[in-house]
Amino acid sequence: MADSRSELLNRPVPDDLAVLARGEGVDPRQAWLSAETDLNLAGGYDQVFLLVEDERLVTVARPCERWPNAVRINLSRTAVKEVRTRQGVGGGFLEVLVDGVYVEVLAFSNARADLFHKVCSKLKLWIGDRKPSVSREDDYNPRKCPKCGMTLEFKGDLCRRCINRGAVLSRIIRLMGPYAGWGILMLAILLASIGLLMIPPQLTKHLIDDVIEPAVKGTLTTDRAARDLMVLVVALIGILILRAICDSVNGRLSSYVGTQITTDMREAVLARLMRLSVDYYDRHSVGQLTSRAVNDTGAFNDLIRNVTGGYLAQILVVVITGVMLFSISWKLALWTLLPAPLVILASTFYWRRVYPRYFRVWDAWSRLWSSLSSILSGVRVVKAFGQEQREEDRFGRSNRYVRDSARRVEYATSLFNPAMGLIFSLGGPIVWYVGGLEVINNALLGNHEGLKLGGLMAFMAYLGMFYGPLAHMTTLTDWLTRLLTAAQRTFEVLDTSPQIVQADSAKTLTSPQGSIRFENVTFGYSRHEPVIKGVSFEVKPGEHIGVVGKSGSGKTTLINLLARFYDVDEGRVLIDGIDVRDLEMGDLRKTVGVVLQEPFLFRGTIYANVTYGRRDATPEEVLGASKASHAHKFIMRHSLGYDTYIGEQGAGLSGGEKQRISIARALLYNPKILILDEATSNIDTESEQLIQEALARMTAGRTTIAIAHRLSTLKNSDRVLVVDKGLIVEQGSHEELMALGGLYHRLVKIQTELSREPSVDALTILKK
Repeated sequence: MADSRSELLNRPVPDDLAVLARGEGVDPRQAWLSAETDLNLAGGYDQVFLLVEDERLVTVARPCERWPNAVRINLSRTAVKEVRTRQGVGGGFLEVLVDGVYVEVLAFSNARADLFHKVCSKLKLWIGDRKPSVSREDDYNPRKCPKCGMTLEFKGDLCRRCINRGAVLSRIIRLMGPYAGWGILMLAILLASIGLLMIPPQLTKHLIDDVIEPAVKGTLTTDRAARDLMVLVVALIGILILRAICDSVNGRLSSYVGTQITTDMREAVLARLMRLSVDYYDRHSVGQLTSRAVNDTGAFNDLIRNVTGGYLAQILVVVITGVMLFSISWKLALWTLLPAPLVILASTFYWRRVYPRYFRVWDAWSRLWSSLSSILSGVRVVKAFGQEQREEDRFGRSNRYVRDSARRVEYATSLFNPAMGLIFSLGGPIVWYVGGLEVINNALLGNHEGLKLGGLMAFMAYLGMFYGPLAHMTTLTDWLTRLLTAAQRTFEVLDTSPQIVQADSAKTLTSPQGSIRFENVTFGYSRHEPVIKGVSFEVKPGEHIGVVGKSGSGKTTLINLLARFYDVDEGRVLIDGIDVRDLEMGDLRKTVGVVLQEPFLFRGTIYANVTYGRRDATPEEVLGASKASHAHKFIMRHSLGYDTYIGEQGAGLSGGEKQRISIARALLYNPKILILDEATSNIDTESEQLIQEALARMTAGRTTIAIAHRLSTLKNSDRVLVVDKGLIVEQGSHEELMALGGLYHRLVKIQTELSREPSVDALTILKK
């Protein structure tokens, strides 16, 4: 039983404070909720406990000069009419409504804000005489990392502190799985190329020791020396040609595999973005997501190129060359390894210091993309208000942030790489001196088995091959950090779990009827601050429902829940008696169609935009939908008709024309349930009349929910729902609500006084 208790909402009261509280008639053991805050009502740091029993709410803390008693607040449940949290700058307050006045019960810092939002939701049920459950599940905080407890920027985000770098690298390696055959072939060609690279120094050794030196000493005839020299030259030319062929083939293969992996990753990222819920796009800008889908995935192309033709090749060259150095002279080979420990220590230090800076670079690039995207998307608004200079300055700040972030990394790299190159180059003079002395001594002593001039020359050639890749390997840490950072950002998208998922045993709608039912639905974009509060209503098939209310009352939230852009926190939304969470997503999207207040048209032809939801529609169906939406006439006025190309977001068309195309698109989609979200709010009266006629045809036989600020558009609705502060406060026909004299009546009166439109004046006539 103890395991089921919440650590946050069943906090134990310290023994000394519990004794003081019991002395004043409060037993902490009787509280079903016990939460701890870190501030008192005066704003000072203090340990204060909120205790909630079945019939009262109290706060207890150790006595002080300001509060001489342990019990500071003591309120009965019946006295509390409402509970809310009020957020400030550094924290907030939990307040209750008593005798018409909100009273502060306790204060909390921002670190405890999420906890007391949760407490507030529990207390709302408590004052309604419903004792809420408190369990371990209440300890879950989607904005906290479950491993380290670090606060995340948004719920569901991945914790960068807890990301396993090794796991990121292993995932990158697993990407090669589908291309293992190509990888083996590239590795074989690479080994062949490196093997060919090892031969020329041996030819040099043979040339000096077995051809030139004997010819000079007279132990080898001139003709024989010339023939041997020709053989060596031909062999060298053949080796160079074979290496060029190997490198060319490997380059083509690495390009093929690299571009294919990059393509696969970009498609995978886009597929994941398409499956993520709307709330993900609420917290990420288009520019940031574009940067991840395009720039970050491009790092995987560099991965293959740098592995096959770069760093893997260099590692193999270093290993094989090291073997060749030891085969010529193990003493000299040991001298060449003197700088290695220093290089390893320096690289480790560099990795730890520079790696975190790459996150800042990529964050800077994301901000730059986001800034540029918003400026170009809103360029008409920028020009309309003469804010070009302001946007240039804003972009300049983002651009300079990129500059400064990149400089910090590049300054460190520009210091590290030359330093490593210098350390490596110190081996050369050592070999010159030690090797030169050995060759001279062997020659003077007549030691034919020791190191000769040809062997030293071959050793020097191999030494160049050994130090060259090692010097270039100093950039390995720089490239690897770039790769891991880009891969991590890509995997963050791929690993993000959609908040809206299809149930394992999802149900289908074979012949939807269009009935809708909301059952005690509560929802908030922040879970503990509900926008919709216990809403219940039913819509019959084919019924036309209007929804009105002040801005921020929750109208659009209702349709977001019906279309399942978000899932309810409590209650159910049903279509034809089936919870929308249990429906197949494809069936739900086919059943519910939406005409938005701001119609979005894609860059392309008018025909492509009309058929966006149904690519298989026949030309006759397209013409029928366009005529029904009063779009056909203005489309045919264009020289290319339906093949007319329109710009981004319908540039080149008026607001009314764009809306009529969006209605034609919805008509062609033929949903059983139609949602109209302010479909005529931003257009002129003439266009509105045409669109109203189109909507009248469109809604025939369909269940329709229409949200409108122009109340004249709702007077013919079967019912009107009036939403205020997340509740349905009135419902009925236009005439019934006008006779009621409530909020709807006031909204109509205000709109009538502010407008001279005949359609609104008609409402006043109905009122009389």
